[in-house]
Amino acid sequence: MKKNGKVLYLFTNNYPYATGESFLENEIIFTAAKFDKVYIFPRITTDTYIRQIPDSAVLVNLFDKSFSYNSKAIFFSHFFRIIKILFAEFYHTPEKLFFLKKIRRWISIISQNINISNHLKSFIEENKQESLDPVFYSYWMNDWALSCALLKQKGDINKFVFRILGYDIYDERWEGNYMPFRYFIYSKTSRVIALSKSAEKYAKSKNMFSEKATYSYFGTKDYGLGLFIPENEFTLYSCSNIIALKRINLIIEVLKNIKFKVKWIHRGAGELKDQLLEDVKTLPSNISFELIGRVNSYEESLIKTKNTSINLFMNVSETEGLPVTIMEVISMGIPVIATDVGGTAEIMNDKTGYLIEKDFDVVKIAQLITDFKNSKKNTVEYRKGVREYWKENFEATKNYEKFCELLLS
Repeated sequence: MKKNGKVLYLFTNNYPYATGESFLENEIIFTAAKFDKVYIFPRITTDTYIRQIPDSAVLVNLFDKSFSYNSKAIFFSHFFRIIKILFAEFYHTPEKLFFLKKIRRWISIISQNINISNHLKSFIEENKQESLDPVFYSYWMNDWALSCALLKQKGDINKFVFRILGYDIYDERWEGNYMPFRYFIYSKTSRVIALSKSAEKYAKSKNMFSEKATYSYFGTKDYGLGLFIPENEFTLYSCSNIIALKRINLIIEVLKNIKFKVKWIHRGAGELKDQLLEDVKTLPSNISFELIGRVNSYEESLIKTKNTSINLFMNVSETEGLPVTIMEVISMGIPVIATDVGGTAEIMNDKTGYLIEKDFDVVKIAQLITDFKNSKKNTVEYRKGVREYWKENFEATKNYEKFCELLLS
C-alpha cells in the first residue's frame, strides 16, 4: 500500500490496553499502512496488559497529564459557548423535560471536554509540523468525539470523523432516551460512519445532518475453513460477554428442550458468570457445558475456535450493532443461528444459517436445532458456502480498503 504523508489521530476507549475493541486489531493494520504515522489516544489506560501496535503507531497517554481543573472557572470563561451548545441540544431533542432535569450533568460534561480538548490542542500544536492536514478519527461517538467537535467549533482542527458501533447508535439505550450531544457532534463532524446499513438508516432517521451518515462494514481476517468432524459429538458454540443483554439464559432454556447429546461451549466473561455457572446445573444429563474465559491473545482464541469441531454457533442477544463474532465464525464456515436485532440480518440469511425472531419460542428453536442436526446445513458442502458468503461481504482486506478511502477522502 502506498502512503501519502498523512497523519491519523485515532481515539479509542481502551485500545491497545486490555482486551476491549478487539475488532480494531484488524482495522489498524490497514489504516497504519495508509498513514505515515498513527497517534493512538486511549481514554482508559489503567490496565497493565498492552497489545502490540503497528510500528508506525505511537501510543499517547494524554491523561498522564494533570487534569485537575476548576469547573466553575471553565464554565464562566466559556459561558456563552456552553450556553449555545446547550440551547441547540435542548431545541433538537424531543426529551426536553429530561434534558432540563439533567442540566448540571450536561454542563459538567461540556466543561470536562473543554479541558480535554485544551490538552489535545496542545499536543496537536506540538506535532503540527508532521502534517498540515491530519485526519481525526474517533472510534466511538463518546467523549473523544465531543472533544473533537469542540476543537472543530473553535477552528483548531479542520475535520474529524467517527464511527457509531453499538451503545452510541440508539437513543433507547440511554437514560431518558437522550444520547448526549448528538446534535452538536453531528453538526461539527465531516462524516458519521455507521457499522451497518441498519445503523446508517437509524442515524439518518434522526434528521440531524443525515447527509453525513454512511456505513462501512467491519472485516475479519482469514483463518481458513474450520475443523469439522461430522461423527463427533454435536457441539453448540456461543461467544459474548456474560451480561444481561446477551441473554445467555435463553440458550440454557433452549437446551433443556433438546433430547440428543450436545456439548455447549461458551467463550466469555462478565458480571453474570457466577449466575451462569449455577444455571447450567439445571441442564439435563444429555447436555455438557464448558466455559472458556477471556484470554489476552484474541488471535489465540480464534485459532482455538477454528481448531474445534463446531456444528452450530448461537447468538441470542437482545441488541447488537453488527456482531463481529458472527463474521468470524462464518469465515470458518460455521453455520449460525441468531436473533434479528441491530445489523445481524445483514449477515444472517439462508446462506449462513438461521435468522430468528428476537422474542423467540425456546421450544421451537430447540426443534430447529434438532432439525438442523440431520439437515444439509450440517454438512461440509454447506459450510463451504457459508465461508464463501463471508469472503464476498466481510473479508478484511476488501472492507478496510474501502474504509481507508473514506478516511482519506
